[in-house]
Amino acid sequence: MTAPPAPADVRPHDWGDAPELFGPRHAYRESLMLRRLLPRLPGPEVLNAGAGAGSLSVRLAELGLRVTSVDASPELCAFTERALAARGLAEGNPVRPGDLQWLDLPSGAFDAVACGEVLEHLDDDRAGLAEIARVLRPGGVTVITVPAGPFRYDWTDRWAGHRRRYTPEGLRAAIEGAGLAAEEVLAWGFPLTGLYHRQVYRRALRRPGRWRAWCAPRWSWTRRSSAAGPATTACWPSRDGVTGRAEGAAAAPARGRLRRWGGAAAALLVLGFLGYGLADGWSAVRGYDWEIRPGPLVAGVAVLGLFYLAGGLGYAGIVERLHPGGPPRPQTLSIWARSLLGRYVPGNVLMVLGRVVLAHERGVPRRATLAATVYEQALGLGVAAAGAVAFVALYGDGGAGGRAWLLALVPLGMALLHPRVFGPVSARLLRAAGREPLPRLLGPRPLAALLAWYAGVAALLGAGIWLLVRSAAGAEAGGPAFVGLAFLLSFAVSMLAFIFPSGLGVREGAFALALSQNLPGSVAVAVAVGTRLVLTLVELAFIAAVALAGRRRG
Repeated sequence: MTAPPAPADVRPHDWGDAPELFGPRHAYRESLMLRRLLPRLPGPEVLNAGAGAGSLSVRLAELGLRVTSVDASPELCAFTERALAARGLAEGNPVRPGDLQWLDLPSGAFDAVACGEVLEHLDDDRAGLAEIARVLRPGGVTVITVPAGPFRYDWTDRWAGHRRRYTPEGLRAAIEGAGLAAEEVLAWGFPLTGLYHRQVYRRALRRPGRWRAWCAPRWSWTRRSSAAGPATTACWPSRDGVTGRAEGAAAAPARGRLRRWGGAAAALLVLGFLGYGLADGWSAVRGYDWEIRPGPLVAGVAVLGLFYLAGGLGYAGIVERLHPGGPPRPQTLSIWARSLLGRYVPGNVLMVLGRVVLAHERGVPRRATLAATVYEQALGLGVAAAGAVAFVALYGDGGAGGRAWLLALVPLGMALLHPRVFGPVSARLLRAAGREPLPRLLGPRPLAALLAWYAGVAALLGAGIWLLVRSAAGAEAGGPAFVGLAFLLSFAVSMLAFIFPSGLGVREGAFALALSQNLPGSVAVAVAVGTRLVLTLVELAFIAAVALAGRRRG
């Protein structure tokens, strides 16, 4: 696979100063390896194949294991020897130069083999795996990590000497072809390691010197491992380097940085104003007749859980229509749920990127995932906007029903989703954003079915929020229609303010402003902030539940 050339200012390769050897991503990967390896160790003899700078060898030796470290680089072997000697661990823990493809070690000599980020460097990775199988004793265990996603191969891989990246299926086939049992093949690290790759690792390659001084004291050999966790892992690919398109540059454009950090700053400013309003009316908040009602609270949490499930199934339905024959619905639901974590990064870039990366590994073309995300956002915004119009029409300044004529705008707005309108409009907007037009448009009938589904999703959201508000503020806050439509109004406003991470601050401000028709302003702010907190906890619980269900199925 050919990678784009590295930028001209990338410094020469220097393993001794490479951020991959001591940064937080490296430490996190080693901790994961240890948590999988230690509970299953049948004995104390461990081979660290591709020891690098020796940090994993040191951690294994500190646990009382007998570690043999092998690396193809004599310089790194010397580095490992010094690291072990500095901690009084050199005796009984030999270090040898050697190639994983031709190990000068006896067969069946080791109880375990740790192989972190090595196979991708080999000309013949199958030979390396065969050597691992040869030196393992019967009943031995190996833990392997490799970079995932062949389509993400770029200049950083070329700089690091990577010959390839892996898919889960390809890694499993290679492992089993060597006579090893692939007990578990997992992906880890998304989305934070991807963010680290873009914002730290890429830049470190272009800025020699200062990154090692910053990272090494904090991360090199200082973090201790835990033996807790599942004991069934033989190997898994890492999701290092979620880079999106191969850009050939380390830094994002200034416009992109301004959008991300400007959004974060704006969110902090809005939250500051909300905090000021809350503090200014604290006496009203303290004097309000608060009474947490367990029944509505539990019911609200349950309804919001159904809301997230219905939202994920709606997205899966879009994917099935745009890409028939794709992954099973539970896998698409898992991809959707995991990508939600990216919403908390300014600009929502990681949410979209996460879906693209995860879905592509399941055989879904990137353009299909982008199209599904565009349709999901358009349907969600359309339904939320309809709720906003209904709120203004029914509860605006003119009183109940004072602006009912605005409801006529709802079907007109829905008509914008018709393919004859949505196709040209979306193509123009995508071109302005530097993207290609949608590869496929939904017809009127499937679009109508999805629109009805998302209307139901919005109804679940409104009902869940009303139950939460009622559990704290009582009936004084308003009925289900008022509170539900008020939240849809705030949801639509936050979707339009997409530079704000997950609409932070904007949604709360708009919701509090709507609730202030029935509640004191400071009380409305407190209710809005509390609702956001509960909704976030429900979302995280849903993501965790989906991830756990996926692991059990796997």
